[in-house]
Amino acid sequence: MMPPTGGSARISSGRYQYVRRGSVRSSVIELICGVPKGSVLGPILFVLYTADLVQLIEAFGLSPHLYADDTQVYSSCAPTALALFASQISECVDAVAAWMKSNRLQLNPAKTEVL
Repeated sequence: MMPPTGGSARISSGRYQYVRRGSVRSSVIELICGVPKGSVLGPILFVLYTADLVQLIEAFGLSPHLYADDTQVYSSCAPTALALFASQISECVDAVAAWMKSNRLQLNPAKTEVL
């Protein structure tokens, strides 16, 4: 997207965005962070960005699986250890939610489930 009429773009950035809902549009702002869609650095930066999340989940003794923007946490326990396991999962989800908030991400409760 181009800068608003009459504005000038810096050659180094040149990325702008606005939000539109129906016929109402926000003002245009220049993006100062993020990775352009389709960038060759995108996958590498994603791995670097989420490395802490993997370590966080593993610190709870659980196994993470990340694919695109989806994270799965899995493990197993003996039937006699179910209460402890449920507590462990709950604490891990709380820690993941805190990590996401501190990294400007948001956990979607509608897509968070325990099987």
